[in-house]
Amino acid sequence: MEINDWFHFVLYTSFTIGVIIVGLPIGIICTLLGLLYLVGSQSNVIPKGSRLAGYGNSLIEIIAVGLISLTLSLWYLFIRDGGALTNYVKEAAMFLGL
Repeated sequence: MEINDWFHFVLYTSFTIGVIIVGLPIGIICTLLGLLYLVGSQSNVIPKGSRLAGYGNSLIEIIAVGLISLTLSLWYLFIRDGGALTNYVKEAAMFLGL
């Protein structure tokens, strides 16, 4: 993505920061806690009072949400078109004249 005006700058910045602040943590938390609960309890039931209950009805769904979120976040940040983290710095510097 090229940053040609302030709208694209704000859009690209907010989306990249959102993926870093929201996408990666949700992916890591859902995947790890889902696997820990699944291995520890030997059942597919979400423990009562768990913060994971909002993401799915079973542990398999929570693990799937976590893996999808983690995979898409890593793909966007590091793989797609050379990675958003490296491209963002270059594009933002060119747009801001640095």
